[in-house]
Amino acid sequence: MKATVALRGRGLLAAILTEILQFARQAPAWREPDARNMRTFQQFLLAVLVKRSTRLIVLAQAVASCRRAKTVKSVAMGLAYFLEEAEFPIGSLSRLFLEGILRRIPTEQMATYRGKAVVVIDPTEYHKRSRDKSSKGGNHMQHIGRVRSKSHSKGRAKKAGSEGGTKGKVGSKGGSQAERSTTSPGYVDVWAGLVLKGKQFLPLARQLFSSNHPKIKSQNKVEEAVLFQALGMLKRAKLSAIVVGDKGLGRKELMVELSKAAQDFVLRIDADINV
Repeated sequence: MKATVALRGRGLLAAILTEILQFARQAPAWREPDARNMRTFQQFLLAVLVKRSTRLIVLAQAVASCRRAKTVKSVAMGLAYFLEEAEFPIGSLSRLFLEGILRRIPTEQMATYRGKAVVVIDPTEYHKRSRDKSSKGGNHMQHIGRVRSKSHSKGRAKKAGSEGGTKGKVGSKGGSQAERSTTSPGYVDVWAGLVLKGKQFLPLARQLFSSNHPKIKSQNKVEEAVLFQALGMLKRAKLSAIVVGDKGLGRKELMVELSKAAQDFVLRIDADINV
């Protein structure tokens, strides 16, 4: 019986993961994890690639046949335990896997500018319509904060202000209702990664920021940490890069840090900033 395209694809992915794992084992800081946790980690990665999702219940459907649990829900609970409680260096191991993937990508497949790989950083407001601390069962995400509502935009506020005449002007009590931004539960999702040809993107670093986090108080610091983590991977892979960012990244402090590191960058800036 001939193997289906899907089975051949999964076999190829498994072979690639094995090769990347061999690269990770060559790192000086490598410590071999428990074999069961390593097997779960590989199943988790394959499930994400096959299902193109990070929802645990969806991933559980992909790996249910490989697990001893009787129901998909039990498999999802096992994956949740693995991510939260298992003694497994998932953060450092994921970075080693990403470096292995980065070294597999041909240079001609990367988007470049004057011979330098293009790295983008993008902080995006990540809305959560789901549960807060008052949810039943305690299944809410940790430290959920507030972000600007999807329905709010600066353009609409300006338009409403201009159409309303004097009613749209900012007053002593903070301005009109049209100019005030409404918020909803959510996070700021900060990504940095490599731009590939064919409108593709390889994420190299990511972190969520919440305005309610008890320790992480600065979104700017999170953005800088994500960016320099991605640049560190490229440096270890001996790739020169140019950083591209939107107007929200055009801060004088960040540009000074990039300049001190002799890092090329193109960031949109506001009209009133002095550079």
